[in-house]
Amino acid sequence: MPFEEKILNINIEESKYLGAFIRYHREEENMSLSFMADTVKISKAYLSEIEHGKKAPQPYTLQQILKVLEIKFYPEMDLFYQSENLLKQLFENYSNLNEQEEIHCFDILNENAYFEYSYGFLQYYLMKFMYEIRFHHNQTKINHYRKCIEKYINLLNEDEQSIFYDLCGQENIRKENYLEAASQLNKSLTYQSSLTTPMVHYHLCIVHQYLSKAAIALSHCFKAQELFNKQFAFERMLYLAIYEANCYSGLRSYDKAEELYLFVLQKTNLTSLKHIQITIYNNLAWNALKQENYKKCVTYVKQAIQLSSKFIDIFIYLPISYYYLSDFDMCKASIEKYQSTYTDTNYHKYVLEALTFMMNHDFTQALNSLKKSLSLCKEYEMRIVILKQICFVLSKLKAYPELCEYQDMLLHAYEGY
Repeated sequence: MPFEEKILNINIEESKYLGAFIRYHREEENMSLSFMADTVKISKAYLSEIEHGKKAPQPYTLQQILKVLEIKFYPEMDLFYQSENLLKQLFENYSNLNEQEEIHCFDILNENAYFEYSYGFLQYYLMKFMYEIRFHHNQTKINHYRKCIEKYINLLNEDEQSIFYDLCGQENIRKENYLEAASQLNKSLTYQSSLTTPMVHYHLCIVHQYLSKAAIALSHCFKAQELFNKQFAFERMLYLAIYEANCYSGLRSYDKAEELYLFVLQKTNLTSLKHIQITIYNNLAWNALKQENYKKCVTYVKQAIQLSSKFIDIFIYLPISYYYLSDFDMCKASIEKYQSTYTDTNYHKYVLEALTFMMNHDFTQALNSLKKSLSLCKEYEMRIVILKQICFVLSKLKAYPELCEYQDMLLHAYEGY
């Protein structure tokens, strides 16, 4: 079918997408409505009706608009349906943040770049938005795509709107804006989309763990497990089992958490799942540290490091454990090995500094370092570990009034959890 005939026969929905496409590119070029109308030799009112999908442009008019904007447009409706399907495929399949997936996803987007100049341009921008949030993190591009999608979001179907809000939630998780992440994810959940609901519960589980709401996180974990189980999403289920164990650890059911971590570890004895093994050993070490089982903590940290863990927290678990095991030679050696990992802005540096002072029985300086660490630390459970160390140091100093103050802080921290 010739271009002219395709334009003459478009329906109302197609007119809305075409109008949004024209308006988007006109505004991108900083052209006013008046300038465009005068250049194309049509009335401003007619151009406004075109951009708002109330009227379809005549083929010649559209060609003149595209010429002024120096862009092309593919009017085949099949491209719209293809872009819808590709968006769903990418959302379902590209979510584990590994390098191989990034390359594959990038190639797919490049191969289908012509969607950007079709009725499916919004779906294509949503794919690009997803790619940037999950892989590349170019904030300028993220803001650009978000602004475009927000302006025309009513043109997207409910699944696509739900995807958008889930991605906004993921972006806020990455930026550690957990309350805003929860808000965006709950907005996504209102669409009750079978496509997005499992992932939204999955992300809400993560968010509520960061918000120190282990019981709420666990409820989302169970919902996500039920839904992903129906999809036979093996790797996703493994992660959910880890998150479930994290919730038990947060609820101070340490033995139950360890049992589940070890169970998942048995299921991941595969080279391709090395990243999951590292995550589990990191979490096992943290679970043991909170439980004050320092021997186990040392064992799990060593296994994580042997697997090339890059988790920044794990390198302070060893010296803390060695100190409370009274193995001061190993404590000193691990401090010397890992202290260069941290900068002045890392609370970890001051934990290591405090341990050095503690080994030298300089508890006054140790207290100062731990207070610096506490002021920098935003991680809820690590703050509890630091508060426990402060209480230990204050008991050594026999500073009982201040010890009572910090014990109250520790008690409130536990109650808050």
